[in-house]
Amino acid sequence: MSHLRPLLGWSLSLLLLAPALQAATSPQLLRVYFHDRKDVRALAKSGADIVRHGDHWLEVVVPGDDEVSTQSTIHIQRILSRFDKQEVLVKNLDSLLDQFQGRPDLGVYHTVKEAHDELAAYAKQYPQICRVESIGKTFEGRDIEALVVGPQGAKAAGKPKFMFCGAHHSREWISVEVPMTLAKKLVTGYATDPATKALVDSRITWIIPVLNPDGTNYSQTASKMWRKNRRKNSDGSFGVDPNRNYGYQWGGLGASTYPDSDTYRGEAGFSEPETAAIRDLARREHFAADISFHSYSELVFWPWSYSDDHIDAAHETLYKKFATDMAAINGYTAEKSSDLYASSGDFDDFMFGDTKACSFTIELAQTFVPAESEVPDICEKNSNVCLWVMKNLEDAFPRMAHTPPASGTADGFNVQVTLNKDLYPDDNASSVSAVYSTADGSIASTELPAVAGQKAAFSGMIPAKAKAYHFEYKASDGQTVRWPPYRDFDAPASPQQRVAR
Repeated sequence: MSHLRPLLGWSLSLLLLAPALQAATSPQLLRVYFHDRKDVRALAKSGADIVRHGDHWLEVVVPGDDEVSTQSTIHIQRILSRFDKQEVLVKNLDSLLDQFQGRPDLGVYHTVKEAHDELAAYAKQYPQICRVESIGKTFEGRDIEALVVGPQGAKAAGKPKFMFCGAHHSREWISVEVPMTLAKKLVTGYATDPATKALVDSRITWIIPVLNPDGTNYSQTASKMWRKNRRKNSDGSFGVDPNRNYGYQWGGLGASTYPDSDTYRGEAGFSEPETAAIRDLARREHFAADISFHSYSELVFWPWSYSDDHIDAAHETLYKKFATDMAAINGYTAEKSSDLYASSGDFDDFMFGDTKACSFTIELAQTFVPAESEVPDICEKNSNVCLWVMKNLEDAFPRMAHTPPASGTADGFNVQVTLNKDLYPDDNASSVSAVYSTADGSIASTELPAVAGQKAAFSGMIPAKAKAYHFEYKASDGQTVRWPPYRDFDAPASPQQRVAR
């Protein structure tokens, strides 16, 4: 499904504007047309909230004059004046939430309390496969709650870990619903669907539907298109953009220094409780892969966001393949996050750059808060993307390559393993250990010397008594690398074992 399609559901006629934007009392959504990408980069550098793009146009949220300072408004106006044609798509963005005013709830959308209550109910009903854990507290004292799905206690050891989170940005209500749908699928499908049971039993999944509960609660109760958290800034304004506050490459392009801007980066990287909570969790848990959900645009993004530069070719090739596979499931478009413009301090860059997780952002839908009738389909497709990630990306960036042998001899079986120098060019090893388990539960190892004339290939024999095995070596930083990281290879049966069977 192309992100170049026009917006649906908004009947307001497009109104031609003068080149210089006039201040408005309510936040507006503009479409501006460009000929020179220098203007795009300048607009991103100004801290304007660019939410969608085509080949020659951008959609930009311009906050109302009750939310921004004169200085901030003038700065954005100055850049917007470079664009010859501007159209008002939505004159008052807050009005899109009018349908929810005066209602006892938000219809298909979860309030913060409803989301947390539902997670608690799952933990109470399915304690053997899930629990609720607070990963931090917000400025207003709310818990940032996660549902941890998978084997509990000691049984969780050695399992690959995944993270799925929503509501970095308050007004993006649909981003809460996909993680909530994933949680429901995993816990309620465990007893009835063998594939779901196998996935839950073999992985640890952290689901954080509402990363920014203060801001989300404010958007939902005040019926406002609020984006940030609810920190009170030094100038009396409120809010820092959590997705400009991560410490990896913090403070660069696409993040505002104006505290009242929608993309205000904060006073320092990880200054906000939401981003500090993710930092501490990610560094502790070492996730294999993750997705942060946002709205809108119908896009699957991969790093980098902070720079126009590509990551190294080997990682880029894998990322593009994975994102394309994900886009085939939800019908979205896959692209590098900074394909049009760069923005710094974001989630994906931190997760990949700092923790080496295979990290993505998915921009859901074609508006911040889609019509309620659209929500089930959006959630079904994108929760299926999450399941695909869990099934396929437990070792997205493998440290080694190895083809398990089909058979062994009475003495054992030969193995060969090769360091993945394309992904890890600095990894060197004089030898590799094959670590194996036996029928009586004991663990032993044997050294695999380098193949003559090759620095990255290692070969040797593992004894026939081995039942399962993996490889270990010392990386360039002195750490012991275990590969595969989350499982063992099954050893082939010897001739005697085949007869016994």
